[in-house]
Amino acid sequence: MLSLGALSTGAQSEAGSPLVMPRPAPRKEAVPQPKDTAISLRVKDYGPISRAEVELRPFTIFVGPNNSGKSYLAMLVHSLFEAQYFGSDTQTLSYWSSNRLPGDLDATPVRKGVLKELRAFIRETISRCLRRPIPLELINQTFQAVIKTILEDRLGREIASSHACSLGELVKVGKRSFDLGIAVEELNAGLRYSPRDKLLQVTDFPSFHNTIVLQAADTGNWRVRPHQTPAGLKIDIEVMLSSTLERGGAADLAIDVIIDYMMMTVWRHLEAACLYLPAARSGIFQAHRSISAAVLLEARDRGALPYLESSRLSGVALSFMSRLLRLPAEPGPYFSLAEQSERALLDGGIAAIRRENDSYSEIRYQFEGKTIPLHRASSTVMELAPLFLFLKYYLRPGDVLIIEEPEAHLHPANQRNLARLLVRLRRNGLRLLITTHSDYLVEQLSHFVLLDQVAADRRKEMGYDESDFLEPSELGVYLFQYDRKTKGFKTREIPIDRQEGISDEGFASVHEGLYEEALRLDRYFADTRSHETR
Repeated sequence: MLSLGALSTGAQSEAGSPLVMPRPAPRKEAVPQPKDTAISLRVKDYGPISRAEVELRPFTIFVGPNNSGKSYLAMLVHSLFEAQYFGSDTQTLSYWSSNRLPGDLDATPVRKGVLKELRAFIRETISRCLRRPIPLELINQTFQAVIKTILEDRLGREIASSHACSLGELVKVGKRSFDLGIAVEELNAGLRYSPRDKLLQVTDFPSFHNTIVLQAADTGNWRVRPHQTPAGLKIDIEVMLSSTLERGGAADLAIDVIIDYMMMTVWRHLEAACLYLPAARSGIFQAHRSISAAVLLEARDRGALPYLESSRLSGVALSFMSRLLRLPAEPGPYFSLAEQSERALLDGGIAAIRRENDSYSEIRYQFEGKTIPLHRASSTVMELAPLFLFLKYYLRPGDVLIIEEPEAHLHPANQRNLARLLVRLRRNGLRLLITTHSDYLVEQLSHFVLLDQVAADRRKEMGYDESDFLEPSELGVYLFQYDRKTKGFKTREIPIDRQEGISDEGFASVHEGLYEEALRLDRYFADTRSHETR
């Protein structure tokens, strides 16, 4: 996010000039991990889910039967991050809040009135060259308008887009609305889908307790400088009082600073790229150029290029295809780690070959010095190619990667290798959420929890790297179980023990069923042989 210091420097330019902070250029090596943040979600009557409560850890795992709501919740997480993240290349949340949010606040009469009141207070402060705090009531009115714009408008659109349906279609069968709860650190917000208005509505607002003090002076300069203080924010505003244009421009820029500060205080932990690998990724990947062309042609013919509802492709699928079509030219910080893992998982590598005068990269499988078109490669290569491309070109430490069923098309031995890659990505600062049906994958991850108790030198002697471990505190495993009373699925956190690892209760009933079935078959064949020998 754009720091207040950087914003201070930008604020010295002409009024109305964009405050843009580009994303840093890709680094070859991973940087230190960012601070892990406690993010919790509460869901009621959402899709097949009757009730769910999960805390997103640095590495979160959803397990459970088919059609239990794992993907619903995973896409909700993706929507939450997408609603806070504005532009993958140059536009940060700060840029959007400074240049777009005031306009969005003007979109409704209530929010427009709040902004008008704040602007009047700031202009009076400037005109009288005062030093005074903004009243807490006015701060919270502005803050609530910001929250409503982000959660009701943007999050609602992102959720509908992710599922390629209306919000009303996400209500659990037999219910009239669904409820969402979001907690980031100490801040909580509640939302409910309103069937009457067909929109999300904020029902519980977080409070904003920080003070914001304005200090205005007639210095003949034009400058707005924010300073963080132990209690909150102080904004120094310097203008030439004889210029009405300067006074108005300074007030508008001060509003931008205030909104940015509010956003930074509340949602800074969610300002990260969140990439989603859907379960159907190999099929989409194989046909993504043809699908993309068809979607764009249909949208053009219908005159709906900006809004591709007619395609009925989910937002995660469209985002997935879009990224494959515009791979960056420069590698990212996970490039070398991805190359190492490709050799272990694929016995080769995935190459993005960009031809001259062609913005699209041709994706090929490289094996023993040869390049092979992906349609001739194995299903394992097709399944893992998108993961390695995202790692090589898009993902950075602090970002979030969501993978549905990462074990798909993988032999159990390769599932173990994949688990090691996921652990190494976590050690290098990537946040992960996976949905899985694989007991092999979960058991191997459980072993990495046990390795946390093994000294680094002993891990190396056992054939692991020093970084091959998971701390129990950074891992959260949630089981989706059917509840007969509510006729829906509920979540329950699976225990993780330093000495025992991840409990196998998510798969224990299946193992027990197979064992009992094997005993019955053994008894049957034993009885058959006994009768035959008589």
